[in-house]
Amino acid sequence: YRFGAHVPVPGINTAAVDSVQEQSGGGGVLHLLNTFSGGGLARIAAASVDTSDVFRISTLWPIIEKLQDLSGKSYEAETVAMRVIADHLRASSFLIADGVSPSNEGRGYVLRRIMRRAVRHGRLLGIEKPFLRETCAVVVDLMGEASPYLPEQREAILDSIGAAAAK
Repeated sequence: YRFGAHVPVPGINTAAVDSVQEQSGGGGVLHLLNTFSGGGLARIAAASVDTSDVFRISTLWPIIEKLQDLSGKSYEAETVAMRVIADHLRASSFLIADGVSPSNEGRGYVLRRIMRRAVRHGRLLGIEKPFLRETCAVVVDLMGEASPYLPEQREAILDSIGAAAAK
C-alpha cells in the first residue's frame, strides 16, 4: 500500500491509503480511498476519553486498580509492571477460554510463559501471595459482556490460572 496525504485527527497519526503495490510488481490506484490510523480499538477508546494511556480505559483500568489494591503501590510508581500483568492476564484468560492449557509446546508454552511473566512482575510489585486467580476474575467480569464465552468458561479459566500459579 502507498500512503497518500496525512489526514489530521487529534491524538492519532493517520494516512490516506490511495494505491496498492503487489509483490509481483503490479498495482494501481484504489477505487475507494480509505484511512489507516494504526490505532487499534484500545487506542481509539483512549482517545475518546481524552487520555493517551490505553490502560486507563474501562476495559483495563479495573485490572490496574486491583493490582494497586493487592500491591499497595500506585500505577504511577509501577506503571510497567502493572501494564505487563494486566495485559498478560487478559491474554491468558482468552487463551484458556479458547481451550489452551499451559504446557511445554506451542500455544500452551506461550500461555505458560506469559503467566510466569505476570507472576514475576507481581513479585516485583511485592505481591507475595498467589494473585493471578483473583485478578483474572476481574478480567472475566470486565470482558464478559463483550465476550460471553468468558463467563461460560469462568471456572475453567480461574482453575487453570490458579493451578499454574501454584506451580
